[in-house]
Amino acid sequence: MYSERFQEFSGLISRAEKALQRAKAENVRGYGLRGVHVSCLLTLLEQERGLPASELAALCGVDCAVIEANHDPELLRTGPYPIYLKRRIASDHGHLSNESAGALAVYLAENGAQQLILGHLSRENNTPRAALETVSLALAAAGFQPGTQPELYAAPAETTLALTAGKACVCCR
Repeated sequence: MYSERFQEFSGLISRAEKALQRAKAENVRGYGLRGVHVSCLLTLLEQERGLPASELAALCGVDCAVIEANHDPELLRTGPYPIYLKRRIASDHGHLSNESAGALAVYLAENGAQQLILGHLSRENNTPRAALETVSLALAAAGFQPGTQPELYAAPAETTLALTAGKACVCCR
């Protein structure tokens, strides 16, 4: 008798839990969010002071990321910008250099990233080739040899990058 009641009660609990999960999933989809988005939002809510994007990506298990590789320091130094602008771009509050993008790429790769897209490349102070070469060298120096490195792409300055969940990204390699 108690066994039958327990089984009935367990079945009701299981059905209620599944119904609640379906309702949550429908609500989340209504906002265009997927499981990883919700996970990232919850992770952010748990952090009183917030998190840098690199740490958030690692905590959420992000396997693809677009990272800024704005300038090559030598091209910026010799480029056409006025000195005040060069200083701002190269400062800690400016844009990420290819070297900084390389360091971030290593961090993300060590935390499971499988695809990295270099974006926000300067027309005047960078090239896709320079960005890819610098980041590839950083990954190799960290022990990620060809074949074990994440897929690496560069989106040239004049390119509009459109990513669709579940679709391969097509950029310049």
